[in-house]
Amino acid sequence: MPSGEDVPVKKITKNLLKIVIVGDGQVGKGTIRKGFCDEMFIHDYRETLGVDIGSKDIVANEENFVLQVWDIASQERFVINQELFFKGASGAILVFDVTRRSSFDNIIKWFHSVKHVEKNNSNIILVGNKIDLRTPDTLCITSEEGLELANKLSEDNGSPVPYYETNALSGERVKEVLQIIADNAIANSHKKKE
Repeated sequence: MPSGEDVPVKKITKNLLKIVIVGDGQVGKGTIRKGFCDEMFIHDYRETLGVDIGSKDIVANEENFVLQVWDIASQERFVINQELFFKGASGAILVFDVTRRSSFDNIIKWFHSVKHVEKNNSNIILVGNKIDLRTPDTLCITSEEGLELANKLSEDNGSPVPYYETNALSGERVKEVLQIIADNAIANSHKKKE
């Protein structure tokens, strides 16, 4: 029987990357988080109270990462905790519902809330969700409006804020968006180490 000294031990370390998902209530933040973390979708809407956190292990460049995805509550009573929730974020996903103009108009407020806490966080993505509900006869936000807002946010951010449209219910483009923000967070963590 080999002794403990005869068996090579490889220590596995994991780097933590925190991604926050912000936006008004009922825009699909929780569904996006669950879709990426491979959790089951529940059709009954349940309001997030404070924060809902999921995680996923990722391996990149032979390094282990834990991607923590924080779905931040939008209610006024949790505003006092937002600074705590945003602290240490490696990236932010700003989500609006393409069928609800008010959620689109509030993105600027969410952007400034995140930037107020994490001034150097340039890893931000804008997402227009619920594209399956967009119809031409309603006052839905168009793809062009989403791109215009992303361009404005890019100017304010000092670096690109890409725009994606998703259908969180079907999962369309959800994993792609979170993979991009995770890749950017990993690249930024390597820059900090240098």
